[in-house]
Amino acid sequence: MEPSRTKVLSAALAIGFAQGALAQSQIWSMLCNVPGNPTAAVPGLAGIEFFPGNFPDVFRLPVASNSQSFWAMTARVSIGPTGSRVVLLGGQNINTRVIAIEGQPMPLMPARNWGDFGVQVSVNESGSVALVSNLSGNPADDQIIARYKLATNSFDVPYQEGQPADGLPPGVFYSTFLGSPSVTDDEEVAALASIIGAGVNPNNDAVLEFDHAVLLRKGVSHPSGGSTPWAGFSDMTFQMPTNGLYVVQGIDGNSPPLNQIAAVNNAVVLRVGNTIPGFSSPIAPGHIDRIRLASCGDWVARGQNVLQDEDWVVLNGNIFSRRGMDITPNDPSGERFSDQFFQPTYFEISVNASGHVLVGGYTDNPDPNRDEVLILDNLIVVAREGDDVDLDANGFYDDDAFIGGFVPDAGFVESMEAALVVYQLVAIRNAMGQIIGYSQICINPIRSCAADFNQDGSLDFFDYDAFVVCFEGTFCPPWVTADFDGDGFVDFFDYDAFVVAFEAGCP
Repeated sequence: MEPSRTKVLSAALAIGFAQGALAQSQIWSMLCNVPGNPTAAVPGLAGIEFFPGNFPDVFRLPVASNSQSFWAMTARVSIGPTGSRVVLLGGQNINTRVIAIEGQPMPLMPARNWGDFGVQVSVNESGSVALVSNLSGNPADDQIIARYKLATNSFDVPYQEGQPADGLPPGVFYSTFLGSPSVTDDEEVAALASIIGAGVNPNNDAVLEFDHAVLLRKGVSHPSGGSTPWAGFSDMTFQMPTNGLYVVQGIDGNSPPLNQIAAVNNAVVLRVGNTIPGFSSPIAPGHIDRIRLASCGDWVARGQNVLQDEDWVVLNGNIFSRRGMDITPNDPSGERFSDQFFQPTYFEISVNASGHVLVGGYTDNPDPNRDEVLILDNLIVVAREGDDVDLDANGFYDDDAFIGGFVPDAGFVESMEAALVVYQLVAIRNAMGQIIGYSQICINPIRSCAADFNQDGSLDFFDYDAFVVCFEGTFCPPWVTADFDGDGFVDFFDYDAFVVAFEAGCP
């Protein structure tokens, strides 16, 4: 039976509970490598768990499609004494699945097995995945970039070592390096490749390829406005989120290797030695640390200047966050980004197709076990080192599992109805401070108004009704639980806390 709203409200006000905000974001594990935990089971591989141990690359950097409908990454599983790599595909409307396994036959070439997979993968809005692998067999043609299509559950191979290079004269072939794959929503695959053959020398032996044509070539193509051509491209920096929109890092011919540049559509947006407006010193050599591009055209980057107190995050070339800046305007007040325990200050940047920006960094929090944070849009503390994790994803924080640290550049923001959901790779520690494994976690951030329970942007009795239905265990809105006070239990204290928050209203 539904509790009397009048009686509950009166009791809560009489007791004088504080306004009902969540103690932390709701954080649960999607995948982990803690042995015996339900989320350690590899989807679709009966009896197989993710490879255990305290090493961060058991799960490699996850990526999302443009609207975040799908995600993909590589991981290590407990097949063989040292484990085997797999490629994972998941999403809003599909069950997470393994699409390729190291050591197993490549479907198009059953006499050849998948080798290890490259760190970078890409996924589009149809669930197609571009990946890199080194096949067994002939070493003259073992490096490939393959494309998996969810719609047909099939593979093809757009690029293979030893094959003629697209867009180049006869007698030029792909060589021993293929990497940085991207698959666009129209199913075209882009990649970074080394080349050999007629007319190729060490000064022009790398290309960026897209749609069977050369996009840029080392030693030939000039960055827009540059006086010298590209002298090299950096692996795992080339990214094409949509047809015709791309970002890449590398060097040009002025004074390599110090002249590091980052370019969007071949226009230089950041250059080592140049000064970002608002700073007093130039970008330090080698310290355009990361740049990421969204399909809407927004780009975000992190790095360091020559003056060590000038660590930064820029959005479309403008300062978005910097060392010494408050992590949020007022919650908590006065906590600032700092490099007192870590140089550089920042370890995470991401921007999604709606322009939401995720930043991770170290702060001046005096507790070294709480000084790593994820911040959304410079407004919300998404998660913090030491936060509870629902490791077995059963709705309760009773697993002796806490965020032990964040894996750099391994997060993204999903937009789902009115809720913004964050995915992030983290280390997991227990209450004794021991790292017990790693996890891909899902985070429902603290909302600006927790009483807006149905997440429709307004506060009314539809929110009250939605909370009651969730409290009674019938149905909860996406990414919301009735554990309103965040203590790991659903009980009358949650009802009281919600009523107080509802009565207080939204800002």
